[in-house]
Amino acid sequence: MALVGMAGLIAGSTHAPLTAILMVFEMTRDYGLILPLMLTSVLAYLVARRLYPESIYTEWLVRRGVVLSHGADAALLAHIRVAECLNREPVTVREDAGLEAVLALMQQSCQTEFPVVSADGRPCPRPCGAWGWRTSTTSPSWTRPPESGCSGS
Repeated sequence: MALVGMAGLIAGSTHAPLTAILMVFEMTRDYGLILPLMLTSVLAYLVARRLYPESIYTEWLVRRGVVLSHGADAALLAHIRVAECLNREPVTVREDAGLEAVLALMQQSCQTEFPVVSADGRPCPRPCGAWGWRTSTTSPSWTRPPESGCSGS
């Protein structure tokens, strides 16, 4: 019965009853504990959720000012159409652009991602030299992306 109590403690503090049930069952492999585990874990979860809505995992986020409410994202997304989020004229990066030009674009734009285009303006079918952009910020001698053959595709 101590293991069932442990499952109740885990389920209540983490707000994850299924995790508690599976954890104790994996440790014991005792099918006789399944029903008491389920009842205790679900009851502990419901009581803990009613008394305190935050789990031990979300509590430290709340203390730091990050508030996570269930369903808020879904409610927000239900009122936004895809057309409202679409950037019809994104800032693009030419495949032959140097690092300085790309960094300047990144500083001037509020975009977080930049489509790579060939010299004639067509989108590249695959990332062109994407491995180099991350490592380039640590290597001042790296100024141009490697030849990747995007324009030939």
